[in-house]
Amino acid sequence: MTGRDGIGCIRQRLRHWRKRRQRPKAAAGVASERRHAARKARLRKQRRFGQRLERSAERMLRRQGLRTLARNYERRTGELDLVMLDGDTLVFVEVRFRGVGAWTSGVGSIDPRKRQRIARTAELYRRDHPEHRLLNVRFDVVSGSKPDCRVRWDWIRNAL
Repeated sequence: MTGRDGIGCIRQRLRHWRKRRQRPKAAAGVASERRHAARKARLRKQRRFGQRLERSAERMLRRQGLRTLARNYERRTGELDLVMLDGDTLVFVEVRFRGVGAWTSGVGSIDPRKRQRIARTAELYRRDHPEHRLLNVRFDVVSGSKPDCRVRWDWIRNAL
């Protein structure tokens, strides 16, 4: 009789233990889903902010006389924010934004690996657009900062 009670007791303990094990998983799953959703929302917000900044930088460059050829040109090697024409010079523009209190400038935030990706993608752009192959090439950086209410743009020619 005691043996049978012992088995029933073990089964009951196993059921209880399994239920306890499942609770934290469900709670952790909900928490991780919330974190994931919050991260996705934050990334969407950053992407929209970046797109607005790129359009603002493009308007500033057009006022300076450059003509837009392409926006967000993407290839496997990387992305070019803006491809513009300045007279007979093909200009590849990298747009950067540094918030208040940033340690580096917009140009300083472009590491050698990023420079290499920009150069490779620019070469692919020239291959894809034979009409631009004979033009001179320049790599510019437009760096935005926001010391007060308005974005202040610094345009650095031949930055890379």
